[in-house]
Order: sequence, then structure tokens, then C-alpha cells
Amino acid sequence: MRILTIGPYTFFVLLAMVVGTAVLWLALRRQGVERFQSVAFVLVTVIAFPLGARSLYLLTHPKIQTASFIGNFTLTPNRFSIYGGLVASIVAGVIMARLLELSVLRTADAAVPAIGGGVFLAKTGCFLNGCCAGQPSGMPWAINMVNLNKQVPGTGIFGGLNDLARAAANPVATHPIAIYEIIAVVLALAIAWFFGRSRSPGGAFFIFAAIFTTARLMVFTFRANQSEIELVLYPILYVVIILSCGALFFRSRFAGGSFSQTKDQHIIG
Repeated sequence: MRILTIGPYTFFVLLAMVVGTAVLWLALRRQGVERFQSVAFVLVTVIAFPLGARSLYLLTHPKIQTASFIGNFTLTPNRFSIYGGLVASIVAGVIMARLLELSVLRTADAAVPAIGGGVFLAKTGCFLNGCCAGQPSGMPWAINMVNLNKQVPGTGIFGGLNDLARAAANPVATHPIAIYEIIAVVLALAIAWFFGRSRSPGGAFFIFAAIFTTARLMVFTFRANQSEIELVLYPILYVVIILSCGALFFRSRFAGGSFSQTKDQHIIG
């Protein structure tokens, strides 16, 4: 009898998608969005995430691409770039909000808990699986990971402990990248809730995105095993997002909420 096994990364990524979908649906319904509109919006944005996440990963890792275009987009929840998924979902969300005649900024605010909760769960899976390798570190909070072929690994807590002998024989202490990002998303959510809910429409979303992306830019310097494309592309992407969020935040605030099509009403909090 064959037993189905699911690794920690796969489990938490799937859980993140389920939880994110449910939270987004509830937020839209709480906002007063009709059922059909809520289903359409959630469906399109959720489908956009894995497509964008896989696309950006393939762009930054061209050597792993297969000859078949369709073959690169398997249903397995790995080889994802979280920012590729987030950008794709946000673009899809803006388009759907316009088509469904929803307030883009109020809808963005409503999506903040879903985005933050999804990132938190996905990064928990990364930590348990050890798939976000950090640079070697002598800090007290550094985590021992298995050193394969004398390189900083992509094998960590659960994956590494499956081979206890190897882990004990050749550990290496590295920056816990996933833990840094878990802390960052919690802080970004808290600050967005505290400051964003009393601001103009879009305030919570722009604050969350700017803070979390700033943290990602800082953590980026501690990452290991980055491709040459990643070393160039990601810092540029992060800076563009941070500056754009800052500009849009001040524009929406001093424009008196002119981006919003309906009366200001925040869902976060």
C-alpha cells in the first residue's frame, strides 16, 4: 500500500493558498461586495499567483527551464518566487476591480490580511523545509543546516534531520532567512493595521507593501545561492515597489481619496 507523503513546504504553501483565499473572500463579503463579484475576483487573483510565481522563478533560473513551455508550469507547488506571484495577483486584482466596478484602493486594503497571512504560512513552510538558504553567520540566532558539497545548503530543519548523520557531521550556521521574513510580515501587518486603517483608501495596502518590501531588500543581502539574474533584478524590483508605494500613498492621501470610487471603509482591523 502506497502512503501519500507531503513535505512541509508543500503543505504550508497549499495551506497559505487556502487560508488566503478564505480570508480574501470574507473581507470582500464584509466590504459589501456581491457574491458573484467576490467569487470572480478571488478566482482570478488566486490563479494569477502560481502563474506569476513560477514565471519569475523561471526568469531568474533559465537553466532549469524545459524545452516544453507547458512543462515549465506543472501543478507542483515548488520553484516559486513569492514576489512574482504577488505582483501577478495585484495586477490581476486591479484589472478585476475595474471590470467589476469595485474601488481599487478599498479592495487592496481588504486584501492585506490575506496577503500577509499567506506570506506568513508560506515562509513557515520555507523555514521547516530549509529552502531559503542564508549566508553563514556567527550570530546567536543562526541556525545549523546541512552543508552539502561544501556549499551553503537548501536543506534545513525537517529536510536536514532526515539524514541525522550527515547533519551532525557537517553542519553550518546560517542566517534564518525565512524567520527574518516571518518577523517582517508580522510587523508590516501590525503597522498597516495601526496606521493604515485611519488613513485614506489604500493606506493600509501601501504601508504594508512598502514595509515588507523594505525588509525583503534588507534580508536580500543575507541570502545565499543567488543567481546572477536575481542579484540584479530583485534589488531593482524592490526599490521600484517601495518608491511606487510611497508615491501612491501620498497621492491618495493628499488627493482626498480620489482613487476610491466609494466611501472610505477599511476592512483591516
